[in-house]
Parts: sequence; C-alpha cells; structure tokens
Amino acid sequence: MGLAGFLEVENEVNASVRADRAVIAPGGSVIYCRDAMAHLSAESLIVYLKISFEEMLSRIGDVKDRGVALRPGFTLRDLYDERTVLYEAAADLTVDVEGRSVGSVVDELRERIETGRI
Repeated sequence: MGLAGFLEVENEVNASVRADRAVIAPGGSVIYCRDAMAHLSAESLIVYLKISFEEMLSRIGDVKDRGVALRPGFTLRDLYDERTVLYEAAADLTVDVEGRSVGSVVDELRERIETGRI
C-alpha cells in the first residue's frame, strides 16, 4: 500500500490510542496524520525532543532497516526540515536534547511538568 497506506493505518491507530498517565512515543511520521495529532493533542501533552540534523543522522542508521517514512525523491535533510516545522508547531513543550543524557532530559521534563513550566 506504500507510504500513503502506511500513513493511513498510522493515523487510524494513533487516533484511537487511549492511555492514562502514560508516555506514548509514536513514530516520527505521525506528525503527518491529522486525526491522530488532533486526538493526541486533545488527550495529552505533546513534547518535542529537539535534535540537530547531524544527531538525527547518527541515531537513524540505515534508513531502510529503520523504516523511515520517506517520500520518493526526498532526502533525509528534506525530511528533517519538513518535520521540524511541524513538530515545533504541534509541541506544547520543546526540550533540546542535543548531547544530553536520557537521565538529564527526563529530569528536566519531570521538573517542568511538575512546576507547570510548560
């Protein structure tokens, strides 16, 4: 079904997620799914973990093995540039995670949520 079929299924699944006091980490392409993003935004706090293009490259590894939803003719730079704008617009809270440990990011998130610094 190709990319369009994948995004259709991703939209349907993420638009029906029900969770209480949970962390949901959907795939990066969920940002293209209008119904899913509306649902997630209404039901939760959207956190954008911001990284540089170079950091993204080092984390992704092999694009095919990773299953990145990449349109034909799009480069990873195109994908990064396009999604960054969408992530920033959707985020209730943005945390720059560049070069940081998971623990320090979790500590910052916890502190900001608990004190209402969103």
